[in-house]
Order: sequence, then structure tokens, then C-alpha cells
Amino acid sequence: CDTKTIRRDIKHLQEEGIVIPTRGQQKDIGPGVTHRELVIRHWVEGKEEVEVASATKHSMGAVESYLQKFKVAVYLRVGKSFTDHEIAVVAGISQRGVKTFLKIYDEFKNKDMFKHRLDEILLTGDEYYKEVGEKKDSLLSNLSNPVWSRA
Repeated sequence: CDTKTIRRDIKHLQEEGIVIPTRGQQKDIGPGVTHRELVIRHWVEGKEEVEVASATKHSMGAVESYLQKFKVAVYLRVGKSFTDHEIAVVAGISQRGVKTFLKIYDEFKNKDMFKHRLDEILLTGDEYYKEVGEKKDSLLSNLSNPVWSRA
């Protein structure tokens, strides 16, 4: 059959809540809803990590990784006023990923149920930013070490 038929069928199944793993979804390319977006939406809507892993059939490691990146991206936007590009560089996330994360944040930021999640995000972000800052300070101090200046 034609690719348009396949796209239409996949769209219909997704509207029914059935996730069809496509190449674009698996490789996070193209305009489809990604696994990370589904994971984050479940968490933002109130499910805990174990429930999210079960609902999305993902490992706890994958769920924790997606949520960590989401929290850092939101923190850098809300807590530090970073641009999309700066968030991508600092957090090691693609700019497309940053846009996905911030789209979800914008969708939920004014909802009462999200306030609890935002507190958690800001706490996680403070810890992440402190850790990154300590690594940068360590790298900078190594660069000023006389051993480096002999090279």
C-alpha cells in the first residue's frame, strides 16, 4: 500500500491510544510523538516513575533518563533563563528535544497539579546545576595547574 495509507492508519491507531513504533519514533527523528514525550506526559499528569515504566513498557533506567533531561531543560529555562541553544549545550540534549520538553512545560505550567512537579524540577535542577558547576570548576582549576602550562 501507499505510504499515505500507512501514515493515516498509524495516526488512527495513535488516536486510539495504540503506540506504533516507527523508525522516526525509535530514532527520535521526524514529527511523530516520541517515547520520551509519552513518558514525560505520564509523569507530569501524576504517575510515578514505576507506573510510567509499566504504562509505557520502558525500563526504569529509560524513564529516569527521560525525566532527568526534562527536569534539567525546564530548570535551565525557568530557573536560569537559558535559551533553547544554551539548554541543549549545557544539558547535552538535542535542540529538538529541548523544544519537545519546553512544549510540554508550556502546556502544563499553569495547571494546579503541575506545581508539585515544578518544585521537584527546581530541586533536581539545583542539584544538577551545582554538580555541573563543580565539574567546570574542577576542569578550570586543572587548566591553571602548572603541569598543564608545560605542554
